[in-house]
Amino acid sequence: MRVPCELIEDLLPLYHDEVCSDDSRALVEEHLKDCPACQKTLADIHEQVEHPEEAWEEMKEAQKKWTRDRRRNFFKGLTATLLGILAIAAFVWATNPQGKVVAAENIEVSQVCRLEDGSIVFHLYTNDGKELRSLSFDVIDDCFYFIPEQAKFEADRDSEKGLFNVYLSIYVPEEYNEGSKEVKAELQSLIPLKGVYVGSPGNAVAVWEEGQELPAASPAMERMMENNRAILVDTHKIDWDQYTSYLERTLGDEMFRKEGVE
Repeated sequence: MRVPCELIEDLLPLYHDEVCSDDSRALVEEHLKDCPACQKTLADIHEQVEHPEEAWEEMKEAQKKWTRDRRRNFFKGLTATLLGILAIAAFVWATNPQGKVVAAENIEVSQVCRLEDGSIVFHLYTNDGKELRSLSFDVIDDCFYFIPEQAKFEADRDSEKGLFNVYLSIYVPEEYNEGSKEVKAELQSLIPLKGVYVGSPGNAVAVWEEGQELPAASPAMERMMENNRAILVDTHKIDWDQYTSYLERTLGDEMFRKEGVE
């Protein structure tokens, strides 16, 4: 019966060092007569023993190569990770709606009027052909600002229905009297206002300024604003088709129309 090579390979180091038993020696020698593979394994053992420095150098070179490969792979992985982080950061920066206020030259304010309750109503339209992601508010030096903000690289609009084409209002009584019932308690801290603007200081369009008289709102505008304030509470959840239909129903021919709004 032929002895498996695996068994002989286990015995070859002992055979080479002449420390195996006579029976094992006889078994190995009998196997080696007809097994070139085990003959080569034994020759390799002889070579390693006779030239230990060369074998050691080969091992050191193999270790160096492994170290270099591991370092190279580490830096490749690190580079890929950093590039991924930079790509995500660039995307967030490019799509972040805060920070880029629409230029005053692209802001149109029209149909400014006053409701019976003292609120000022106006139509806002941005004419740069871009979407409008955010409309924030601020009071600076006793002036109220509607602040239209876009992403750094805002998408082109594909219709005329959106936050860039809306009616807005703010409560500004004609006479400021903090003791009067006409002043809404939640707005006490905002008055008296000296002006209402769209944009930011130094980059804004005036809606109303202190002392300016405004025409009274039409009955259609009064009806439209009865529910419009509630509709615009959360601009991110507005169904713009529904909003436009609502304007058409309540304002009729008074609706501020732009190309694309039917």
